[in-house]
Amino acid sequence: MAGSGEMSMSQFRDVVKQYITVTDNVKHLQKALKEKRGTHTQLKDLILAFMNENEIDVINTPHGKFKRRVSYVKGTVSHKEIKERLATIIQNEEKCNQLIAQLYSAEKKERTTLSLSQPESQN
Repeated sequence: MAGSGEMSMSQFRDVVKQYITVTDNVKHLQKALKEKRGTHTQLKDLILAFMNENEIDVINTPHGKFKRRVSYVKGTVSHKEIKERLATIIQNEEKCNQLIAQLYSAEKKERTTLSLSQPESQN
């Protein structure tokens, strides 16, 4: 069912019903996955805490190795920080604002989406 082509109203209704069923299944799976990810993160934090406290870099298991690595990454720079840093270099607020406007102006691209809103419960 890649394209619509010549679709009858009955076929269209079937497609909509199937879409709703798949959407509901995806929501349930996402909820379960979110719970599993939470548990996964908690367990990972416990393992890392133990490895840090005991200065262990590698743990061998039948399923593979746990390796503890420490790395350093640069943080993100906010719009305000960019403006402040440019202002110290350029020392002309108007040019600084023009440059920032140019940097943050982006072409808008059209995107079409489909969403399914749940009906309000009737109590």
